[in-house]
Amino acid sequence: MNKRPELIAALIYMTVGALWIVFSDSLVHTIASGSSTLTVEKLQLAKGFFFVAASGILVYLLVRSSTRRTQRHNAELEQHIAARTAELSDLYHRAPCGYHSLDSEGRFVRVNDCEIEWLGYSREELLGTRFSDYLEPESLRIFKQNFPGFMLTGEVENLEFILRRRDGSKLPILLNATAIRDEEGKYIMSRSNMFDMTELLEAREDIESLNRELTERNRELETRNSDLASFSYSISHDLRAPVRAITGFSEIIARRHGTTLPDEARHYLNNITAAGNRMNRLIDDLLRYARLGSTSLEIVPLALEPLLEGLSSEFTPTLEPLSGSLHCAAGHLHVRAEHSLLEQILSNLLENAIRYRSPTRPPVISIEAAHTDGGVEIAVADNGIGIPPEHHERIFSLFQRLQNDDEEGTGIGLALARRAAELLGGSLSLTSIPDVGTTFILTLQEAPR
Repeated sequence: MNKRPELIAALIYMTVGALWIVFSDSLVHTIASGSSTLTVEKLQLAKGFFFVAASGILVYLLVRSSTRRTQRHNAELEQHIAARTAELSDLYHRAPCGYHSLDSEGRFVRVNDCEIEWLGYSREELLGTRFSDYLEPESLRIFKQNFPGFMLTGEVENLEFILRRRDGSKLPILLNATAIRDEEGKYIMSRSNMFDMTELLEAREDIESLNRELTERNRELETRNSDLASFSYSISHDLRAPVRAITGFSEIIARRHGTTLPDEARHYLNNITAAGNRMNRLIDDLLRYARLGSTSLEIVPLALEPLLEGLSSEFTPTLEPLSGSLHCAAGHLHVRAEHSLLEQILSNLLENAIRYRSPTRPPVISIEAAHTDGGVEIAVADNGIGIPPEHHERIFSLFQRLQNDDEEGTGIGLALARRAAELLGGSLSLTSIPDVGTTFILTLQEAPR
């Protein structure tokens, strides 16, 4: 532990002083008794002068030492303050943003080098001038509207201004400021910083341009989709009459003259009837697909349990002759959906499971609903022939079928199901293993009960 020199000197002084008091009288009497010219009074007086002189010298040395140390400390402190001041000044002037201070009249009283470089004026030209002298008209209105309130509140944030540089070019800036006040709370000047917004505004303009372009393209796409839906609906509707005529006349021929026709003719006639029926199913599916999104949907909270019970009653008679089964578990869940659209999605998935059942085992199908993060997953699983991984996305496209020789499917059902799921704000995906089975996963928003 370091001891202060003054303390050490004081201890020495008190020790020496005490010893002097104790032994000095004996010394005085000894000297006086051995001399005829020196009396006790004279020696006591001399002793007093000596003590005062010694004390004065000691005080002088202590004061001198303390003064020199104080001077050294003050010099070191001044050097430290000068270094910190230079550091802060360098930071102030070389900061990658503009700094300035405005008095109560809005005049520059301080400005850093960065802002001087931005504006193109010298410090002497800027100091004493008004900040408002360099503002564009709209920015000038904003400044006049906000500066009086700023002096009262002492703070302003994220004001956008357009400044005029010396060369006439414009500088967009973002300004924030706080007020410096005296002890009485009176406004002295601002402490303002501003950032160059040139790149930000350019990026903003690019984003706005891209948004406008995207909006225009979306509008064009909506128009084309609407035209395509109208075209599909029109073509499908116009095809219905001749196809029904072909199917109807072929059935009349088969009913009235089937027994008199040769076997080959009956075979071809049956092919015509089957093709006509398939064309009717295709037209019906096209019409349903074209209608999707053309009318407003009434999306409401919907209980899954009664809907699945209805599907079970509808499809069980189809599965019984195949020794198949359908298991449904709704778990008392509710979803946000439109009843007929959700029913259509699940019906298409069930028809797909029955159509592509395994030829070696009875079809076993299940529909199970479960909670997910913020929604409900409805899984429609089967033990059918499965779907190879390379076809997992292709089967959701129009006119894509799992097997090329399938005469029952139209290639529209799964495309219609996914499109309907998207219209309900959900999604439709699948997992599948060939020769094991397929699970379609319909995700919808959960609805409160």
